[in-house]
Amino acid sequence: VGAGRCHLPAARRTAALIASDPDFPLLPGAQTPDAIAQRLAFAPSSQRADLAGWMRQGAPLMRRMHRNTRSTLRQYYEQGVLPDPPPERDVQDVQFDYADPAERRFYDAVQAYIDKRFDELEKEKPGKGFVMTIYSRRVASSPLAIQRSLERRREGLIRVAGRKAYDETLAPQDVPEGLDLEDLPESDGGVRVSSALPSDPAVARAELVEVEILLDSLRALQRRDTKRDVFFDHLRRVTENGCSVLVFTGYTDTLEYLRDELVDHYKTSLGCYSGEGGFGWDGVSWKVVAKDEITLDLREGKLQVLICTDAA
Repeated sequence: VGAGRCHLPAARRTAALIASDPDFPLLPGAQTPDAIAQRLAFAPSSQRADLAGWMRQGAPLMRRMHRNTRSTLRQYYEQGVLPDPPPERDVQDVQFDYADPAERRFYDAVQAYIDKRFDELEKEKPGKGFVMTIYSRRVASSPLAIQRSLERRREGLIRVAGRKAYDETLAPQDVPEGLDLEDLPESDGGVRVSSALPSDPAVARAELVEVEILLDSLRALQRRDTKRDVFFDHLRRVTENGCSVLVFTGYTDTLEYLRDELVDHYKTSLGCYSGEGGFGWDGVSWKVVAKDEITLDLREGKLQVLICTDAA
């Protein structure tokens, strides 16, 4: 309605629902379903915003829902209505820089590769370089995340170089679970992100050399990861008093990486939850665990650390 694209069939269905709800506020000058439908479908631009607001205010959910903000809850606590104060949010940004020179060189090399490809793709078409910002997120997430992304890109480049068919969209594993449509360039019509692989086999072969060098540099690090070490130190300090901790990451690759690195320390008190569901360590292997069971274990303190993606 607000955009002026409410077709008459949809307007009639909506009007019938509105007319059947005795608590829906009346629309002046339109009391019958047919009159309401005509107003919704053919409203002049000057009235569309008001009509959309009228429907929103009259919707059953709007009439029944009351949202308590933190300040409201704090007032309730001060008045004695609530037994406990609302939790205070204490955000602490921990800045990190690579102390290991080899890690810094690898990160800089990946970023130089990303920046170069971004500029090339943006010259071809504005918005096309968006895929390279995904790689920037991946390299900042974990070594495993960027390794798998580079390996998948290598496979795509090999197929282009060999003039074989290839997937023109980025693998779902590379895209953050929490990626919103608003994060995407305007030219992208959905959450599928273009892989932006070169179409010229010669260009693909040249980029393939760069990707192979980056993967060799990553393997040469031999599992060194100072960011992981700093994070583990913080996590151990936070969990010393027995409280449970939620760890969030945007990628299932990083979730797997963290859980496999942490399992020796936290054992069966470690769990994880992603779009693939919940998993718990039974002392031997990772087993599927229902979401309700994970929630209960967390509440009862059986889980000390739960690693999550946005699906949680």
